[in-house]
Amino acid sequence: MQTSLFDIPSKYVIDSSSLIDLFRLYPPERKIFYPLWEKINKATTEKLIISSRYVKKELNLDNNEEILKWIKNSGLQFAGFTSEETRLIPELQRHFPNLINWNSDENAADPWIITLAITQKLTVITEEKKKPNAHKIPNVCEYFGIECINLLGLFGKEGW
Repeated sequence: MQTSLFDIPSKYVIDSSSLIDLFRLYPPERKIFYPLWEKINKATTEKLIISSRYVKKELNLDNNEEILKWIKNSGLQFAGFTSEETRLIPELQRHFPNLINWNSDENAADPWIITLAITQKLTVITEEKKKPNAHKIPNVCEYFGIECINLLGLFGKEGW
């Protein structure tokens, strides 16, 4: 019997901002970060951390070869969207109309990260900061009661 992505209990959905900062702040080639990368690679292989296929699209547009190479070899799973997630998009747009810009690929993953977190009860990992009256991932997560952390929050929660 074939298993689906969600047959394995994931805990986190990661945004492109966190993946970019992960490589920028904790370069995997630096020996001091080897233990951290072992944990990250294990977490992606075991599907503790997943992402949205729109994050992969954003990263492809960014054309960061190091991240793209890691993605190819890491086991990080990129979920497509379900009909349940699609049905949540109008509600997101109703409360946060500037979250989705249908004319741009910039931040195209944000609504799908949030709907994935809602439907699968995941914690969002992003480096975006909450701002008053903004349509940022942390603002939307707070509104919908979704836990939202950054990389340091992930490291703390997982004891890394």
